[in-house]
Amino acid sequence: IVPPGFYLAYAKALGMEPLLEVRRQGVAAERYVLVMRKEAGDGRAAAQGKVIATTLSAEERFVIGVILQDQLAEVRLKAVADLEGAALDVAEKAKNAPDAVLMEEGTWTALAKDEELGAKLKAVYRSEELPGALVVAFTANLGGLDAGKLMTALKGMKAGPLGSIRVEKFDDVNRERLEKAEAKLHGR
Repeated sequence: IVPPGFYLAYAKALGMEPLLEVRRQGVAAERYVLVMRKEAGDGRAAAQGKVIATTLSAEERFVIGVILQDQLAEVRLKAVADLEGAALDVAEKAKNAPDAVLMEEGTWTALAKDEELGAKLKAVYRSEELPGALVVAFTANLGGLDAGKLMTALKGMKAGPLGSIRVEKFDDVNRERLEKAEAKLHGR
């Protein structure tokens, strides 16, 4: 299972073939939200030239090209592991705080309900629905693997084992959404 940004960046080089898409528990659609202080402007443009904290900093091209749709000429991504802490830093204007935080929509939904943070922050941008993590096969190593049997087995898994990895189920790959993300990653 690989994140979509990794797949899109390395699919050809590593010979990956997407088999299934992961549907995470409690996540109806994979989306990201760009969060800034209440007084910031609206839309992606509010982050132009700003520092954006994210757990996806290693996937810069995916963040800028796919999530933010190549609409910002200049942004700097700052690696963080604690999005709530980064949001608190933004809200409190802490020293060395980023200007914005890019987080999953579900994370923002929870933080927006927080009396302290929700009053000081707002979502200035919400991405379109993105591909989920992908179950992939490396074509050079397929050998005797029956991809159809693997896909059937994964789709048939019950909630118990899947719940331990926060997966609701495995779906067929939404090829249209994946191809659209790939086109954006490559500036098409």
